[in-house]
Amino acid sequence: MFYTNALDPQLSEAEHQDAFARLRRLMQKAQQGILDFSGRSPDAKVMSRADFVIELRPQPERTYRFGRPSLPARLVRLYCAEPTLRDRVILGLHLGTKPNDDDVHNEQNSSIDIAAQRAHDWDTLQHTKNLNNGVGGGTS
Repeated sequence: MFYTNALDPQLSEAEHQDAFARLRRLMQKAQQGILDFSGRSPDAKVMSRADFVIELRPQPERTYRFGRPSLPARLVRLYCAEPTLRDRVILGLHLGTKPNDDDVHNEQNSSIDIAAQRAHDWDTLQHTKNLNNGVGGGTS
């Protein structure tokens, strides 16, 4: 999506590339365990709508047009979760955009809901695999 400039038609190619580079850095910080999810950092936030979903928030580059700050109309977000079944794993659940102002169509909530459902689906699949392999404490 990023490589083909197809994530959001309202973002320019340069904005796509900038968001992708910044998102890669955030993902590397998450892998290294140095990303702050507490809400004190603008980089990541635990979603109150689904408290197991983490929003990675690449901050767009500030540009100036006619001497005034200009930000993209859309913000890129990656919604993730850390599954309890696997150590040191972060699942990328949904990549999307949201408005850079009032979210009148609740796009962010829809993205969080998609991510939460995908996390539940993944968890169910993992439990099923474990039960089929004789792991999981079930009795027969």
